[in-house]
Order: sequence, then structure tokens, then C-alpha cells
Amino acid sequence: MREGCRTLARSENDVAAALREITHEDLPRSAIFEERQPSVADLLAASSNRRLDKSRAGTEKLTLADQFLQMSDEAFAAVRAMLRSSLSSEAAARELLDVGEEILDRKPPRAEAIYSLASDSVASLPHTPAALGHSLRGLAQKGRANALRMMGKYKDALAALVESEREFQAARYCKHELGLARYCRATVLFKMEQWVEAYRAVHSARGFLEAEHDRAGVVNCDILMACITLEWGELDRAREMFLALRKTVEGRRDYRRLADLSMNLVVCNLRRRDTFEAGLWLGRAVRKFRELGLASEVTRARWCGATLALAQGQRAHALQEFKAAAAEFEALGMPLDAAFVKLELLGVLIEDKKWREAEPTAVSVANVFLTAGVRPSAATALEYLREAVRKRSANAETVSRVTRHIRRAEVFPDEPFSSFTEGPA
Repeated sequence: MREGCRTLARSENDVAAALREITHEDLPRSAIFEERQPSVADLLAASSNRRLDKSRAGTEKLTLADQFLQMSDEAFAAVRAMLRSSLSSEAAARELLDVGEEILDRKPPRAEAIYSLASDSVASLPHTPAALGHSLRGLAQKGRANALRMMGKYKDALAALVESEREFQAARYCKHELGLARYCRATVLFKMEQWVEAYRAVHSARGFLEAEHDRAGVVNCDILMACITLEWGELDRAREMFLALRKTVEGRRDYRRLADLSMNLVVCNLRRRDTFEAGLWLGRAVRKFRELGLASEVTRARWCGATLALAQGQRAHALQEFKAAAAEFEALGMPLDAAFVKLELLGVLIEDKKWREAEPTAVSVANVFLTAGVRPSAATALEYLREAVRKRSANAETVSRVTRHIRRAEVFPDEPFSSFTEGPA
């Protein structure tokens, strides 16, 4: 109603009657309801530059999210520039937030750009109440953080979350959203392997969400706590926590969280060396991720399946699945995940003495991480690995230790990398 969109006549009449009672004036409708502003869909449909993308024909039958997904990179850049200069309503900003959420799992880099556009567009709206503007920018920055986390840009994700929490606090009425942002912070810290900080963040988030009666959010926090317990090496305790949480999630019919829990049980059982049970849970997770259309999670499950195949002695199948998972991550715009898959693949190639395939793989992995801008000590580790493969002196332990150092370098940037002959990394 605020944006002039079509609503029930009874609702609009009730608003007019309430204002008449408050002001003792018979206000005209033009003084109550704003003129409808063009939506994102309107602006795309009215765009005169049909040369942006030859596939634009027939886009009226696609959802707004699918239109953004199917655009070429050139077309997307042009559309983004057009929208940046044309968006003028809160409703359009909300449309962008919805689109970002829909395409987040399928194309994180594009989702991040859309969330950034939403944040910028809100800042340019002249008549938006301050609290509402803060809340919309907070949502946009939290969405950006999720996309950046999926892209492996953890420092940038944490910076976006600082901004998100600041906006939600300024909005005053966004305690629930603040809890969700704090939970997002915990997931980023978890990816950075900062277990203690992640646990503190998720414990704080759980307090916010419990106070706001968000039972689903509380369950998500409990799942993350179980994952941290797993990383602390308490395997049996973590398994018990996951199995107990499954009963709660099943009762809520939250099929996404059910699939996540199945994947957690795969990892847990792999570490417990129970490959049979790991395989059972993997099958359940993959089926559910596919039903839900979660492309990046299907690929992550494939990566895990390759590790499982390796543990079961199916080396040829494992190699095939590692390569497929890396290619899928690259197609999704998640190069760092692809690089970590290739590191695991590299370890297998070295064990099998497939040096002619291992050399270009090592070079490819190093190039991806260096392009992403890893820490200097991580760059040193990558150069060491590349040379060790070239000289045929590398082994699986070499790859494992370099991988650990790359992950640790994000958390401990000043920790130097030492060659294996000099001590641990």
C-alpha cells in the first residue's frame, strides 16, 4: 500500500477511515498513497536495449531470478548499470533482495552483485524512513556476506556482517535479523576454522533467536554447535547431537536442514571410519539436495562422495568424482572450493605416481589461490608445493600440510610456512 501497489479496496478504505478519525480531515487518496514506482521487472521489460542479450526473447515467461541467471556477463553488467540509475522505490530494493536469495545457491558472484545494488539503491531513496532504510541495508549486507562466504572471501564476508549488524542495531526493531546476522558470522568463522570464536558467535545468535521465538533459527544454531563439536574431535558426541537434532528437524518438516544433517553425519562417520553408514547418509543427502534444487550443495556432496569412494578403495571412481566436483564449483563461480577439491585430487595423483597429470593440477591450484589474493605465507606454501611436484619429491603428506597452512593463513596471517625438512607448518 505504501508503494502504491494494488491491494484490497477494503484495506485501503480502512486506512483512509483511520486517518480521517485521527486527523479529523477527509484526506484525498493522493495524500495517503504514494504513486506506484517502476519495479525491477518493469524496468527490465521496458529496457529498450534488446541487444544486451539475444536470449531476452521470451523472458516474460521466466521468473525475475531466472532472467538474471540467464543473462550473459556483458548483459548483466549493462542491466546492473541501468538499474543503478533507475531504481527509486523500497519495493524495488525488496525485489532485488528476493532475487539475491533465489540465485544465491546457483550463482553466488551474481547474487553478491545484486545484494550490493540493493544496498546502494536504498541509500539513494530520499523519502524512506530512517529505521526502514537501516533494516533494508542490513538485509542486503547480510545477503552479501552469505554470497562472499560461498565464494571463499571470508574477510570480506566478516566486513559485510559488521555493516549488517550496525544497520540492524540502528533500525532498533530488528532484533531477530540481528540474531540471523550473528549466526551468519558464526558460519563464516566456522569456515575459517576459528572454532572458539565461531562457538561464541553462535551462542550469542542462539540467545537472540530464542528470545524472538525463532525455533528454526535455534535448531540451526544447535546444528552448528554440533559441527564445532565434531571439529574439536568429539566424534561420538557429535554423532549423538546430529541424530538427536534429526528428530526435531523431521518433526518440523524442514527438509533443507534434514539434508544438511545427513551431510554432517557423512563427515562424522567418515572420521569414525564407518564408510558403510557414511554411504547411507550420503545417499539421503544427495537425493534431498537435488529435490530442493541446491546446486552448490549437490556439488559439495559429490566432493564428499569422492572422499568416501577413496576410503572404500575405489580410486578410479574417486578421481572421476573429484574432477567433476571441481568443474562444477568452477561453473558455479566458486573457484576456491574448486581449488580445495583439486588439492585433494592432487594428493591422490601423487600417491598413484601420475606425475604428468599432477604437474598441471598443481599449477592450476596455485594460480587460483594466487589470483584470489592469499596471504604471503600461503603463496610461499603453494610455490613449495608446485616445485615439489615438479621435482617428483612431493607426497600426499606434502599436499595435506600445504592445504592446512593455506586454511590457517587466513586466521594466522603472520604464521610463517616452513619446509617439511625444517619442521611443521
